[in-house]
Amino acid sequence: MLRRNKQGRARGRATMMGLVLFSALAAVLAPASPALADPPGGGLPGTVFIGRSWYPQENGNFCAPASVQMALQSRLGYTPHSQTTYANHMGTDGDGTDSAQEVATELNNSGNTRWYEFKTIDWNPTQAQRNLFKYDVMFDIDRGYPMVVNLWIPAGYTGAPPNYPNQNRTIFHYVTVVGYANNGDTVYVYDPAAEGAGGSSWGNVPRQWTMSTYDLETLIGGKGYAA
Repeated sequence: MLRRNKQGRARGRATMMGLVLFSALAAVLAPASPALADPPGGGLPGTVFIGRSWYPQENGNFCAPASVQMALQSRLGYTPHSQTTYANHMGTDGDGTDSAQEVATELNNSGNTRWYEFKTIDWNPTQAQRNLFKYDVMFDIDRGYPMVVNLWIPAGYTGAPPNYPNQNRTIFHYVTVVGYANNGDTVYVYDPAAEGAGGSSWGNVPRQWTMSTYDLETLIGGKGYAA
């Protein structure tokens, strides 16, 4: 941070202009802080939260493109492309996006990075997979990289996220992990289907929700994530 001298006086127009230009350049070159915002309503103990903006999915099968958009916005401070462009890159069709492998590739390509990898979790997650996921959450979020995860919620399952639609059918869905708390035992999630963006039955789903990391790992079981 630039500070005034102890006299608190400017040394002339040229000096001030130099400081302004230097400050602007420093702002462009400085790396983004991983702690960019606080969760609405305040955070839980030990919270690290990097979410910037929530985006609704633009149609019923664009949960992956919207999740990519939110991840890149949170990491870069802007979104390089539209949801339609992300969808085209990932081969998203009327059935959605095939897997988080396409998501990881898109996050790397559009985000100009090699950070993201595609990882899977078994239908019945092993302890090693649970440990790795929790590690990934804390490692990635601490460094300013949101994660995109693919959920598989069977019909009749009672452990779905808050206010999810009537569980009379299986739900496949992508969401973005933008923070954690309680030493990684709780995650903060942006949901692109919230507030009815995923259809009228999603009207009461909040934009952001929290869940135990253990429960989220269970919902990813049989699918995968980009981290």
